[in-house]
Amino acid sequence: MRVPDPAPVVVAGLGPVGATLALLLARQGVPVLAVEREHEVFPHPRAVALDDGALRVLQAAGALDPPGFPLHAGGPVRIAGPTGRTLVELPPPPADGGHPALSFFRQPELEGRLRALLDAEPLVEVLLRHEVVGVRDEDGHAVVRLVRRSDDRTSSVRSSWVLACDGGRSGIRRDRGLRLVGRTSGHRWLVVDGTTPPGTDPAFTFVCDPRRPWVHGPLPGGRHRWEFLLTAEEGRDGSPEDLASRLLGERVPGGGPAVARASVYVFHARIAPRLRAGRVLLAGDAAHLAPPFAGQGLGAGLRDVHNLAWKIAAVEQDGRPERLLRSYARERLPHVLTTTALAVGLGALVQVRRGRAARVRDAVLTRLAGSARVQAWIRAGGWRPPGRVGGTLVAGRADHRAGLPLPQPDVVTPDGRTVPLDALLGAGWAVVIVDDVGAAGTTSSATGPVSRRPASPAAPVVVQLGPSGTADDDGVLRAWLAPASAALVRPDRVVFGTTDAAGLPDLCLRADRALGVPRDRRRTPGAPCSGRGAAASVGAAGTGPPDSGTTPPTGEPTPGT
Repeated sequence: MRVPDPAPVVVAGLGPVGATLALLLARQGVPVLAVEREHEVFPHPRAVALDDGALRVLQAAGALDPPGFPLHAGGPVRIAGPTGRTLVELPPPPADGGHPALSFFRQPELEGRLRALLDAEPLVEVLLRHEVVGVRDEDGHAVVRLVRRSDDRTSSVRSSWVLACDGGRSGIRRDRGLRLVGRTSGHRWLVVDGTTPPGTDPAFTFVCDPRRPWVHGPLPGGRHRWEFLLTAEEGRDGSPEDLASRLLGERVPGGGPAVARASVYVFHARIAPRLRAGRVLLAGDAAHLAPPFAGQGLGAGLRDVHNLAWKIAAVEQDGRPERLLRSYARERLPHVLTTTALAVGLGALVQVRRGRAARVRDAVLTRLAGSARVQAWIRAGGWRPPGRVGGTLVAGRADHRAGLPLPQPDVVTPDGRTVPLDALLGAGWAVVIVDDVGAAGTTSSATGPVSRRPASPAAPVVVQLGPSGTADDDGVLRAWLAPASAALVRPDRVVFGTTDAAGLPDLCLRADRALGVPRDRRRTPGAPCSGRGAAASVGAAGTGPPDSGTTPPTGEPTPGT
C-alpha cells in the first residue's frame, strides 16, 4: 500500500471516534491517512448507549444511511432499590435532533459499518496493523513515525495535523507531554454480555443494592448487558466467566443465560486540560475518560470530532489561520466536564455500600420522586447536561438560540420525499429561512444531495421552509426560532446566530468577522449572504453552492489550547 507523503491529516486510531472523524474530514474534502494498530474490529461491545446528539454525528458521517447498523431505542431508565422497587424513573428527555434521546447498540456492528464506509471512501487511505509511535514538529509539518506491527518495520510520513484518537492509553498523548488529570475509581466492576432471558425487564435499570450494586439493560439482537460491583477480593483469581455465571444465577430466574463475555473494569474520571500540543490534537478517550453511568463516553468523543472536523477543513483546505483550532478546547471542555460530573455523581449514588446511607438515599429519592416540581424537571430533561456552545464562534448571549444545536425535524420536499433536515444542509455552512419569502425576494432550491465542499458563511447552502419554500417542516423551526425567522448554522449544526431574512447579510458578515476572515476577503452584503446578489442554492441535480471564490471560515484567537 502506498502511503501518501505528505498526508494532509493523519487520524491515529480507528475506533468509532477516529473512524467517524476520518469520514467527516473526507466529506469536507480533506484527504486522510487513517492508521490503526489492529486488523479487525474488537469483537465485543464496550460502549452500549448513544444519545440523539451522538447519532446526529454518525448521521453526518453516513453511518446511518442504509444499511446502517442495528439500534434499540431506549425507554425509561429506572433507579431501583434493593428489592427492585422503583425509586426514580427517568423518561427519555425531550429530543429534537432527529433521533431518539437514548439508543442502545453493539459497538462491533457500529465499527463494522464505519470500516465499510472507510473502505469505500476515496479520500481516506487506511493503514491497518500500523501504529503511530512518535510525532515531531518540523518546518510547519508533523513528522509522524509509524511502526508496522507484523515485522516492527518503521517508516515516517509528513502530515499537517495528527489527530490522536488512540484511546485512553494514548501513546501519542504521552509522547507529546499531554496528560489526563482527575481520579481513578477505587471500585472494580464486572461487565457481562449475554442473551436476554425471557421476561426480563426491558428498562435499563440501576439496582442500588448496598450488598452488591448492579446494572442491566437490553441491547439489539436479543442481547443483554449486566454490570456488577465487585468486592475487594472478587475477580482477582479465577475466571471472570465463572464469576459472571454465579452472579447471574443468583439474580436471573432459571439460572441465568450463557455468558458471551465477561471482563473486569476500573472506571476513570480524567480529562486533558490541553487538547493540543503543536501539530497534535486529542479527541475521544485520548482526551477524556468518564465512568459509564451517564452513557456519555462515546457520545463525548463523537461530539469532539464533529466540532473539530470542520475547523481542520477550514485550516487545511483553505489556508485559514491555525488559531481557529483554539476554539476546539474552549467549546468542548465545558460539556465534557459537565457530563463527566454527571457520570461521577450517578456512580456515587449507585455505589453506596453502607446500609444506613443506602436507606437514607432511598428515602430521599422516593420523596423527590413524589414532588410534582421534580417530576416536571425530570420530564423536561433538566438533569441532562446543556449542549450550548459559548465563545466567539457564535453570535453571543443576546441571541437566545446562538450556540444551540439546530433542531432536525423531518421535512417534505416539493417532490414529495420526506427527509431529515440535515440531508438538505450539507457538510458546510447553511442558512435556514422560515419566512414564506426568501431573503431579498429570492428563493432557493434544496431538493438534491449537497456538495461535499464546505461553503463559507458568506456563501452558505440556503434552505427555505414553509408552504412556499423548498421544503416544509409543519412549522417546527418557525416555532423554535421565533421571534427570528432565519438561522445561520455552522457545519457541526450549531446555530451561529439568528435574525430575520433581511438581516442575513449582516449576520453573515458578522460571522466572517468573528471567524477572522480578512477584511478584504469578506463578502459584500447580497441575497442572502453571497457577494453575487443571489441566494446560494443546491440544485436538483446535486450540485453544491456556486463557487464564487469564497472559502470556509477562519478562526479568531480565543482562550484555550
